[in-house]
Amino acid sequence: MIRRDRKRAVRHLITAYDLEWREEPRADGRSKRLITTLAGAYDERGYRKYVDCDGFLRGELVPGNAGRRYYAHFGGGADMVFLLRELAKLPPSYVVSGAFSGSAAIVVRVKRDDLEWLFLDSFWTLRVRLATIGKWLGFPAWKGDTRKMSFAELATYNEQDCVVLYQAMRRTQETILEVGGELGVTIASTAMKTFLRKYLKKPIKNRAYLDSLARAAYVASRVEVIRPACQQANYYDINSSFPYSFTSPCPGSQVGFSRDTLPTRDVLWIADVDLEVPDDCYLPAIPFRHGGRTFFPRGAFRTSITSEDFKAGEFKILKVHACTEFEDRDDLRAFAEEFYELRKRGGFESKVYKICVNGLYGKWAEREEKTVLLVNPAIRCPFTQELLAPGIVIQHEIKPVPHSHVPMSAMITARSRRYLLEGMRDTAKRGKIYYADTDSIVCDADLPTGDKLGQWKHEYRIEEGRFMSQKLYAMRLGEIDARARAKDADAGSWADMGQAEKDAHGRLVKAKGFSRVIGFDDGDEDDNDDTPDPGHQTDSRPMTYPEFIALTEGARVKIERMLRIRELTAKDGSNYEPRSIVMTKGLNLRIGTDGVPIVRPKRELLPDGDSRPWRVDELTKNK
Repeated sequence: MIRRDRKRAVRHLITAYDLEWREEPRADGRSKRLITTLAGAYDERGYRKYVDCDGFLRGELVPGNAGRRYYAHFGGGADMVFLLRELAKLPPSYVVSGAFSGSAAIVVRVKRDDLEWLFLDSFWTLRVRLATIGKWLGFPAWKGDTRKMSFAELATYNEQDCVVLYQAMRRTQETILEVGGELGVTIASTAMKTFLRKYLKKPIKNRAYLDSLARAAYVASRVEVIRPACQQANYYDINSSFPYSFTSPCPGSQVGFSRDTLPTRDVLWIADVDLEVPDDCYLPAIPFRHGGRTFFPRGAFRTSITSEDFKAGEFKILKVHACTEFEDRDDLRAFAEEFYELRKRGGFESKVYKICVNGLYGKWAEREEKTVLLVNPAIRCPFTQELLAPGIVIQHEIKPVPHSHVPMSAMITARSRRYLLEGMRDTAKRGKIYYADTDSIVCDADLPTGDKLGQWKHEYRIEEGRFMSQKLYAMRLGEIDARARAKDADAGSWADMGQAEKDAHGRLVKAKGFSRVIGFDDGDEDDNDDTPDPGHQTDSRPMTYPEFIALTEGARVKIERMLRIRELTAKDGSNYEPRSIVMTKGLNLRIGTDGVPIVRPKRELLPDGDSRPWRVDELTKNK
């Protein structure tokens, strides 16, 4: 049962910390050892600096700091890589545990008797780069190469980063407390705590079997390339798409069940059905999972859908296997509308409201399966644990999630997909669509816009664009939008900029997995996509527009990245050591024997530059 949280909100003590490190070539010549050079901490008592991680832990893990939250930005994937090795050296009286998200340890608890210190990754609360946060707060951008700084200069640089993060987390906490919420360990838990404290009107009967049936219908978003290239197009997105979906009724407790029929009334339901999408449907509504990916195909298949999917239409129901009906709840409406109005006040707090309200919908679908970090555990179990490094293990656990109600997530995301699809279908009648992603579309049509929740907003005028796959595209903007981006970045006078700098502001490159590059591959035939490549310049930077175009034509680029905690050890757990690698990486553009790319696109691209949905039998044949 999900109930109102009536406990008194807690104001947490906050400290920001940040580590600096230098690189040293390793004996293998294929990677670089990372060695800590400075550890800084800042809170209401001022700035403190240490020369290594051991000194940092000795200075901070003291009784006077017990109960504090230590935040580092991207700390779970970077700073904790260094601290973990030192935490494993603590005496047995210390108990260290943590939680992973992917390969990052985003929550690490250190306990000694009744004392506790909590290390958190602030990126999971404020989901942007620290430089962006500093800009929100009015801090000047710091320019300089940390590798060339003296210790005193590095300490000044480190202190500003700590101050920026401390001010951001302190103000985030105060912002959330003022609206009646409480700061969680992530923005998703913060949003859920706030909703349960202030907006939940009455209990919701959540059940494990309801979560199971709803998870089959839970598809977070729709991302598709419709046409791979454009000229003279527009980029639109929906004002707060998911919060807008909160404003319509959302599913509460179960109120009905049928084995063979769908409700005839306008109510909320989730059903297991056989359905068929006709072969002339250009933009199908119903997602189909195959090979770990999501497609929107034509043809007949069995799946789970929501009442929101049903409203999207252009398919027919062949058979109903089961249908569960839910009560209508409007608890989320006040949460979305109040936070959207609060955003209009501007300032740093408006960013917090936006991030928070967008963090709620997925939290209802949190899974029970957890990956837990344990340091020097008292009990070792080879069936549930894997060795990461001497004294450090990963344990797989099942933990109940009291707030889990997957029907809520399934209905909200289906509704947002329907809003996007309605816009796509309307646009297809007006002109051409090139790309769609969750709450945005690139098209050559002119759409009606507004500043209200759920209305379309015009983001950019695009001179030309290339779209390879989901989250992998590049666009060259018109001068008006380029000037606006330069102004937003405080880049100085447009007239004083060189052409290269103007181009940098006028070109948007979204290349997931290629966000920071060093340069092009030198053509070494021995290089593999994930093979470290030694001895190259390692000043990484964002990918340029020409580099993206070359990437889509088969070129490979060099990227450098720091290895995460779960990548740092050999299988025997013997060599945990912070390090970075340089690797070459490219797109898999190979074509299979059936004429279809090895990595199948979401839609089949046609010779005339358009595309069509796959048929289900095309996706599943020979599988």
